[in-house]
Amino acid sequence: MKRAIITLISLFLFCALFAADKPTETRLKQIEESVIQLSQDQHVLEGEQDILYKKTVAIDELIAQSTSAISSEIAASDRLMGILTMVLSIVAVFLGLYVAWMQRRMRIMSDTVQSMSEEVEKKKNEVSVLVNLINTNFDTLYERIKRADTKAYVKRLEQVPLDDMNIGDLLLARDLEDEDFVALKNAYMKVIEMGKENYRPSFTGPSHGERYRLLFFQHFLGRAIEDDAIRDRVVDDFDRLVQCCFDNDIKKSLSAIAPVLSRRNVPYDRVIVLRKLLEALDKSEFKDNQQLYDILRNGIADEDLWSAARAVFPPQQ
Repeated sequence: MKRAIITLISLFLFCALFAADKPTETRLKQIEESVIQLSQDQHVLEGEQDILYKKTVAIDELIAQSTSAISSEIAASDRLMGILTMVLSIVAVFLGLYVAWMQRRMRIMSDTVQSMSEEVEKKKNEVSVLVNLINTNFDTLYERIKRADTKAYVKRLEQVPLDDMNIGDLLLARDLEDEDFVALKNAYMKVIEMGKENYRPSFTGPSHGERYRLLFFQHFLGRAIEDDAIRDRVVDDFDRLVQCCFDNDIKKSLSAIAPVLSRRNVPYDRVIVLRKLLEALDKSEFKDNQQLYDILRNGIADEDLWSAARAVFPPQQ
C-alpha cells in the first residue's frame, strides 16, 4: 500500500516537471533524491513493519502462552478446589456422624448414670429397711431369710428332682407355704416320668418317691388328697408315712386332711381314704393318742363318713 502511494507521488512529480515551462537538472536531481529518500524511507518503514509484525506475533504467542498457563492454573485450581470440597464434605459427614455418635453415647451414659443412681437409691433404701429390721425386729428378718432359703431349696428340687436325698430332710424341718406345693409336685412328676420313683439312692434309705410322699404328707396332706395325680400314691403309703412322723407332724397332717374329707361330691372315695388313715394310726405308735383321733373326729363334719370308716377299723383305746 505504501509502495503504491510513493509510486503515484513520483509520477505526479514527474508529470509536474514535464509540465513546467523550464525544467532544470537541479530540480530533477532534487526529485530523484526525494524519490530515493522516499524509497529508503519505504524500506525503513517496511523493516519497522516487519519488526512490529514479529513483535506482534511474539506478543500474540506470549499472550497465548499466558492464557494457556492461566487456563491451566485455573483448571488446576478448579481441580484442587473440587478435591478440597469433596474432602471437606467427607470430613463434614464423618464429623456429623461422630457428633451424633457422641451425643448418643452421652445420652446412654446419662441414662446409665441415672439408672445407676436410681439403683443405688433403691439399694440404699433396702439397706435402710434391712438395718431397721435388724435394729427393731430381728425375728421378722430371720424368718424372711429362712423363707428365701426354703424357696431356693424348693426351686432346686424342681430343677434337679433327684436331689431329694440332700434337700428332702431339710424341707421336712421347714415351714412350707401353698406356693411350694406346685413346685414339689412338678419335681415328683419328673421323678415318676424318669422311672426313678422306687429307686433307692442308698440300700438303707427311702426311695425318691417315698421322700416326696413324706413331704406331701407332713406339709400338704389336704392338697395331696385333692390332687388326682398323687392322691392314690400318698394314700397307699399311709402306713409308712404315719410311722415317719413326730407328734407335732401328725397333728398338723390330720388337721389338714379333716376338712378336706368333709367335702362331698368329690371324685374319690372318702371312706377308703379315711379308713386307710385310721388303719395306719392303729398300727402306729400313735394308736393310744386319743388327741389325734379327736382332731380327725372334730374336723370331719360328716357323721356318716366317720361311722363308715370306723366300722371296719375301730381305734384301740
